[in-house]
Formats: sequence, C-alpha cells, structure tokens
Amino acid sequence: MPELNVGLRDAVEWWMRKHSLSQSLIGGRGGPSTSTMTKIAKATGAIRPGVVADLDSGLGWGEGTAAAYLAGSDPLGIWSPDGSPETWTNAQLIAELERRLARSSNRDEESHSSGTDPAHGNPVASSGAAEWGLPLN
Repeated sequence: MPELNVGLRDAVEWWMRKHSLSQSLIGGRGGPSTSTMTKIAKATGAIRPGVVADLDSGLGWGEGTAAAYLAGSDPLGIWSPDGSPETWTNAQLIAELERRLARSSNRDEESHSSGTDPAHGNPVASSGAAEWGLPLN
C-alpha cells in the first residue's frame, strides 16, 4: 500500500483551496471518505491503491496524478514558475506562512504540552513554532 507523504498532502490542500472544494464535495464525486481525507491531510499512514484512483476522481485530477505525488513528482506543476513561491506576492507568502504556522501550532497543542522559552519567558510549543523560536502568544 502506498505511504502518504507531504507532497500529496500539500497538492490536495492547494487544489482544494484553489477550486473551493470541500471534503463532502470530493466524496460526492467518488473521492475518498472524510476519514481518508483526514488521513491524507495528516500525511501519515498508507492508503489502498484504489483510494489513490478515487482521489483523482474526487478532485477532478487526471488518472495517475495522486500516484505521481505519492512517488515524489509534481505533475500539476504546483511549484512551477507560474505557481511557485518565488512568484507569489508578499500577501500570498504571508497567508501561506500563517496557514502553516496555525497548522503547526494546532498540532502542537493537540499532541504536546507547551513549554516556556527560557530567553523570553514566553510559552512556546514543544515543536513546530518552537523550531523557529516563535512565541505562541
């Protein structure tokens, strides 16, 4: 069974945002169940090969697109010159960083207790935001 990875997760998240797709809409198009979509969003575990094809259907991707992301390629060209972070506006970069920090902070709060930044006395998460030395408040 194919192992999930961040490449597929990021491609799915990007595509869903770009096309305003919800998990229920994807499921209604023959895509994976909500629980499988949650698994993909966490980028952990493995999924059955049939689910990979269902993901292509649910997202409206061409056959083999999800499998290609699982294999480590970028068939949609998300990081190509027309969509790469190098060509994003400052507002797009800030929005993406805020989204990633929020996701990282949420994971930290759910799975770890918070510590304190000894240099500043600010609470920081045990991973994620702490890796960048960012306070949580």
